[in-house]
Amino acid sequence: MILLTGSTGFTGKFVLEELKRNGDPVRCFLRPGSDQNKIKQLADEIFVGDITSLDSVRAAMKGTKGVINVVSIKEGHIPVMIKAAEFSGIKRALFFSTTAIFTKLNAKSKALRITAEEQIKSSSLDWTILRPTMIYGTSNDRNMLRLIQAVDRFPVHPILGSGNHSIQPIYVRDLAKATVSAFHCQKAIKGTYNLSGKYPLSYRDCVQTIAKLLNKKCLMFSLPLSAAIFTAWIAEKIPGLPDIKPEQVRRLNEDKSFDHAEATKDFGFDPISFHEGISLEIDEWEELKSEKN
Repeated sequence: MILLTGSTGFTGKFVLEELKRNGDPVRCFLRPGSDQNKIKQLADEIFVGDITSLDSVRAAMKGTKGVINVVSIKEGHIPVMIKAAEFSGIKRALFFSTTAIFTKLNAKSKALRITAEEQIKSSSLDWTILRPTMIYGTSNDRNMLRLIQAVDRFPVHPILGSGNHSIQPIYVRDLAKATVSAFHCQKAIKGTYNLSGKYPLSYRDCVQTIAKLLNKKCLMFSLPLSAAIFTAWIAEKIPGLPDIKPEQVRRLNEDKSFDHAEATKDFGFDPISFHEGISLEIDEWEELKSEKN
């Protein structure tokens, strides 16, 4: 039995599906009030508890052989997870971090994640840390879906900054497969892996790819970075305007391409390209849109 946290979230649901496809029995750790309907047909067992409570986590781990923690490590529960696992005699544990720890911005979340990674690495567990880039894919995507909808709806698209910085988003099903492969891989123990899409591309390339797949004309224009940050600051204060924060604008103007060769070498990580992944997402979105109409 594997204990899985975050199974009702966007990424966690796909990890659960991949675990079951692999034949792994899974106990899902849910917060009180979580929607169990999303996972009850897949989960072998469901445990409802407080992920920050040592007693609760110890009870959830009883009878399991390992844990996959999809819940963000910045949430502050990592010391509890480690202590509970060590007390329960569980060795194998996989944790999700993010390539966002490499940002040059002084983000509070960066320090929290780095601290959590250090806590994991100093534990006695047979740990693995996965650092995915921006995750996208399917109609439940919260990242690329908004961009698809904007390009579909509007013929003009503002670029916040130069738009030439690299991104390398990862398709969610590729991430789920990598998670299960890494968990069962001896070579991945005590390993930290950056997980990204097949190739990097610029934000402009990303918009152009989506427009071409939608068969839409899209005129792009650039807002200077300072103007884009100011616009985001104003938008934060006015209800109804697009929800984008100044920090997100700054992150858009950092290079975010990451080599995943170590993951390929150790557990066969073989991601699809952005063109392939976004094509699948657009096909699904257009099908759902036609059903609604």
